[in-house]
Amino acid sequence: MRGGIVSDVMQEDGTRVITKTNNTVVIISPDGRREIRKPDIGVTQLTPDGRKIFTGEDGEVIETLPEHERPFNVVSTSTNEGARLLSNFAHTPFVLDDVRYHSVEGFYVSLKFSDAKKRREMAKLFGAEAKDAGKSHKPTETIYGGVTIKMGSPEHQALIGRAIRAKIEQNPEVAKALIESYPREIIHNTGRPDHPKSNFPATVFVKILTELRDEFRQRE
Repeated sequence: MRGGIVSDVMQEDGTRVITKTNNTVVIISPDGRREIRKPDIGVTQLTPDGRKIFTGEDGEVIETLPEHERPFNVVSTSTNEGARLLSNFAHTPFVLDDVRYHSVEGFYVSLKFSDAKKRREMAKLFGAEAKDAGKSHKPTETIYGGVTIKMGSPEHQALIGRAIRAKIEQNPEVAKALIESYPREIIHNTGRPDHPKSNFPATVFVKILTELRDEFRQRE
């Protein structure tokens, strides 16, 4: 524990009371519950199931749910390895229609180009590099498998869904991360709102992942 300790007392019922030099008092109950009282700040309670309840000096209560009860935020910046793997930015190679892609983002960006050589270059990218490579290209249509598809249409989004499925099917660690996220709600919150004209909004991404999770769970 940080800070000097003035006293450390074990009470008859097994409760441990620690007083620090900065007047912070830490109370540890036999059941594992911990209460931290900081003068002029408030009281923080840490429960055995992972909940964190902070009560400020003004009486405001802020409760943080344990990780297994929080939404599962699939973003490349997550501290959760599984959430990072499920991000479209992740380096999770897969083959779709006889072409090898290094990430779903690389696949997504490759659709912005009509030149076959350029598409192959995009297929090798992942992470922010893949996203940046397609920033200046904003076509309204793409051609895939000889079919013209409007960007942002259900057909376009379904195509990206196929790429996500292929990634999950061909990378066992990704499938494992998706299944183990159950029953948490899957979200995609980057801290910034979707662009109003996004071709692949968060709601669509989340729906695809949720439906695939249901499917893969039934396979077990």
